[in-house]
Amino acid sequence: MCCQNPEFFHEKKQRRIAILSYHKFPAEDWPVEEFRTCRVRLAGGEVTALQLAERGSRLSNLRCFRELTHPCFPKMAQAIRS
Repeated sequence: MCCQNPEFFHEKKQRRIAILSYHKFPAEDWPVEEFRTCRVRLAGGEVTALQLAERGSRLSNLRCFRELTHPCFPKMAQAIRS
């Protein structure tokens, strides 16, 4: 899985993108109505369709971020936050 690759984390850090790979208190599952099909280019160059959902949110320090998730990640907090 890409999110277990240290090089993947380093590349995202250079682009100021945070990946939350563990969440101590995961919230409830995102409603299926929030997901839409998106064309995504994978690391190997292949283009595929994925179901993704996006939300805007705010941290306790009032910084805003976007959160993306995939429906296969319920309660796993594998969201991408930027």
